[in-house]
Amino acid sequence: MNDGPLEGIDEAAASENSAKLTEALERARTLALARDFDAAQREIDPWLLSTDEDPDRTDDLIQRAADPKAMATAIAKARAVYDPAGLVGLKPVSEFAGDLPPSVLWMDARKGGGNVLRVGDVALLSGAGGSGKSFVSLALAVAAACDGNEKHGDACGLHVRKGPAVVLSYEDDPNTVAWRCGLIASSMADPGSAPENVLVIPDPDPLMVADYENPGKAAESEQWVWLWKAIRSKSPSVVIIDPASAALAGVNQNDGATVRRFLRALAKEGKEGGFGVLVVAHSTKAGRFGQEDVGPHAVAGSGQWMDASRGVLLMRGQGSGRAVIECVKSNHGPVGWAVELEADMRRRSGNRPDRFAGWKRFMRYSPEGWMERKKQRKEDAASKKVAPKKAEKKTGRLSNRPWSWRKSRAEGNGEQGPPHPDEDAL
Repeated sequence: MNDGPLEGIDEAAASENSAKLTEALERARTLALARDFDAAQREIDPWLLSTDEDPDRTDDLIQRAADPKAMATAIAKARAVYDPAGLVGLKPVSEFAGDLPPSVLWMDARKGGGNVLRVGDVALLSGAGGSGKSFVSLALAVAAACDGNEKHGDACGLHVRKGPAVVLSYEDDPNTVAWRCGLIASSMADPGSAPENVLVIPDPDPLMVADYENPGKAAESEQWVWLWKAIRSKSPSVVIIDPASAALAGVNQNDGATVRRFLRALAKEGKEGGFGVLVVAHSTKAGRFGQEDVGPHAVAGSGQWMDASRGVLLMRGQGSGRAVIECVKSNHGPVGWAVELEADMRRRSGNRPDRFAGWKRFMRYSPEGWMERKKQRKEDAASKKVAPKKAEKKTGRLSNRPWSWRKSRAEGNGEQGPPHPDEDAL
């Protein structure tokens, strides 16, 4: 007989553990015969974890079950007869009543905002390449990880739940991440270096890869299980994945089934680990080139990026060192609110130009306030276009039109992005 978890230990310990195993099996047998299959399963779960597979055991009667594996088989067969609903976990909703999962990312409801991300959920921060999304996500990580007795940190006009923050950065090396976190931390109320609780993995492996045995499909990478086990060991508040496109190696991001599977897998890990997952993604052309109301097209790729996420923030440049983060989707509260940001420029000595060190809050808007602000910006943009047209008609010079058009377009959608940090200080 296979001793399972008793194999390889001394005789005295084996005798004691054998007695405990026998007692557990007897309790499981009694509970299973009383149709309490959940309690019976819990009795043998600790023994199942260390018992090897034994395909030769085929006992299917509870009374004859001699080890945890056989007991599990017997319980499953009995459940199928007496408790078929238990096979799929079909239960009354009243059994799940209780408090909602804690909030991870939100804006003050007194300002018209609401929740974007809760524990066990996935939310997106979308924007054009080079618009400053990574600085926003790092600011949130620093705010979450900084010491203090407050229940939440504040960054970029948003609140974030306190606790360790894990950053899976696929485009920036750890030295760059640490340097940027230091810049961000130095502008906080209690300046300091990059906090110890912002955790990174140098050169992380992709989270999901193409399944070459099944063309067109995708699967979790070989490191998936160990990666999330390591992350759970740190009990983080938030995990940031930057960007989504690099976390999916060779995977078609336009395939809705693959995207939904990826986001559901992240949500499952977040629920088990007690954290929320914020994924940095790229926006569509509509989101980049000045279209004010992008609706469900805020994220490039499959529509499932929007549909399967619980919250979506869209970041766009506003020109002149300004940017805005707008909540375009939330399953937990109102949408349409926004935070306007301005570049945090650190003064340099001598003739050296000021250094961009991230974003700081400029203004917060309720949904009604942001709608009015967009209307005003549209009117201002229209008024600016009148003067060049009159000048062109008067002088007959048409050569200025392409340049003025390009300049207006860049200022309107933020393609210029924030000024690049002076990396010679690394």
